[in-house]
Amino acid sequence: MQVLVSLGLMVNSIKFFFILILFLNCSVLNKKNLVLVNAVEENLIPDEAPAKYYAAPIYIPLGIIGGMIDVFVIHPIRVIPASVNQTIDKLWVSDEKGYVTRMGSIPFLTIATPIFFTFDWMFRAFGDKNENYEDQKFNKIENQLDYEKNFYTNLNKSKNENDKLKISSELNQCYSKNQNSGFKNFETYQLLISVFKESKSDPKFHSEIQHSLIHCLRTNEKTTYLKLENFLFEELDENTDHIQIMNLVSLFQNFNTKESSEQILKKIISPKIKSETRRSLIDILYSANHKEVIDEFESLLKK
Repeated sequence: MQVLVSLGLMVNSIKFFFILILFLNCSVLNKKNLVLVNAVEENLIPDEAPAKYYAAPIYIPLGIIGGMIDVFVIHPIRVIPASVNQTIDKLWVSDEKGYVTRMGSIPFLTIATPIFFTFDWMFRAFGDKNENYEDQKFNKIENQLDYEKNFYTNLNKSKNENDKLKISSELNQCYSKNQNSGFKNFETYQLLISVFKESKSDPKFHSEIQHSLIHCLRTNEKTTYLKLENFLFEELDENTDHIQIMNLVSLFQNFNTKESSEQILKKIISPKIKSETRRSLIDILYSANHKEVIDEFESLLKK
């Protein structure tokens, strides 16, 4: 009797699982999305026919449970980064150059973002039969390299032609792209530094592009950052404007080297900066947590 009940439950489970397959066929029929099912198939199902039949009561329930976890847990989690990137690309990366227009659209984009993300995520999780994580990763790298190549070419051309409008446009696009991971080739950073230095001949233009240009200097590669550090230190030393100083210091915070803390301390004790700037720099100095530099600062306070 118990055997019959068990068989009945197994049959009902199989029926339920196949109903799910019919309902979610796009997501489930893609073998690449079934991590646990593939693991069961590769490791628990015997090759020989008699053993395969005897092992069925083990691998069938495990396959069903694994399939449900794949469909409702693993696959939906794996597609979150793709939905995040799609939401940013469609809503936040804009060709609109106007600062006022861009700022005015932020409230509407903020409202639209969770709605767009939810629909995109649901489609990828339960309706996208072509989700390919390796291709996504490769395409992301390839697209970044293509963007960098085009950015370098266009910015260099605009610089040589002294076309300030196009320079500003390229830097705004770089800012909108949110290149937090940074560029791959250091020549791109050298070009940005060159544009930054040459723009100083026109203070108004320099002020206009400074924020977006410094944002474009961001990098997640420490070797690249260390090559940029001397330039950043020089600019920090020369600057007295609160916003420009904060923009420059923001580039230190990915790596928080001792040398950058020493430069911040040097700026803190400068009589040329505003008290607002000094307070902000002190907070940053303590958050970097280089004990020797903090001790030096505290010893100066006692004098």
